[in-house]
Amino acid sequence: MSKNRYVNTEFWDDGWIKKLKVDEKFLYLYLLTNPLTNICGIYEISPERMSFDTGMDLSRVIEILRTFSKGKKVKYSQGHIAIRKFIKHQAKNSKIRIGIETLLKEAPKPLAQWVEGYPMHSSSHLNNNLNSNINFNYKTGKFEGITDEYMNQLDDKYPGIDIEGEIAKMEDWLQDNPSKKRQGKRSFINRWLSQATPKLKGLQKLPQGKDIK
Repeated sequence: MSKNRYVNTEFWDDGWIKKLKVDEKFLYLYLLTNPLTNICGIYEISPERMSFDTGMDLSRVIEILRTFSKGKKVKYSQGHIAIRKFIKHQAKNSKIRIGIETLLKEAPKPLAQWVEGYPMHSSSHLNNNLNSNINFNYKTGKFEGITDEYMNQLDDKYPGIDIEGEIAKMEDWLQDNPSKKRQGKRSFINRWLSQATPKLKGLQKLPQGKDIK
């Protein structure tokens, strides 16, 4: 069943769009209008599908997605594309609001919290207290108080770093160093991540579902 996707004529006057290369504009338009899109702007798709549909080399598709991610316009994670401001341009009638809220609940939580444009954060899985205390529980060997929204903040602050992987390393280190009881706070997490070295993946082969940062 076909779906209508409208692109505002002001699209071409947007300052960010004007700075894009021709193939970058083309891929962004494709992400807005391809058959897999939905009204919340978060949908499942592979870079291989993007490459096939657009005729662009897979390596170039991945390179452009990285550019979009650094510009905080589009994120590719858990096999899904998220267009940050897509919701802002949807109709705000009650039917659309309900549809968007339903799709956000079904979407990967980090992506649902990353997109902008609609006050969905009252939904149960989005209603996390960003200001909650973060502590390391030496009995469970896990951090407590880390919300999805806080993880998104870290992801934006430290691009190119596997945040979840580094959190796991921190937990291992803290377990091995029980005398460091004053560690395991926000300041500890930020110091650790600021010293981490980004590990950028190769462009030629990307396993399906691999995040692009």
